[in-house]
Amino acid sequence: MSLVFWFSLEGFSLPEVMAEVARHYLTRAMEEAAGNKTKATQMLDLPNYQTLSNWLKKYGLE
Repeated sequence: MSLVFWFSLEGFSLPEVMAEVARHYLTRAMEEAAGNKTKATQMLDLPNYQTLSNWLKKYGLE
């Protein structure tokens, strides 16, 4: 989904926008950390590895 479509005349869905942003940064962190969840956790400044795992599952990235 493109940001352009989120802001149409009908409005937009904030949950969809938030989910797309989360997926983008989770994917980017995992790529930059070469799949190392501990490094990705640190890059995203998450409190722990389990939080990252939960977010990856929530957004269908694991």
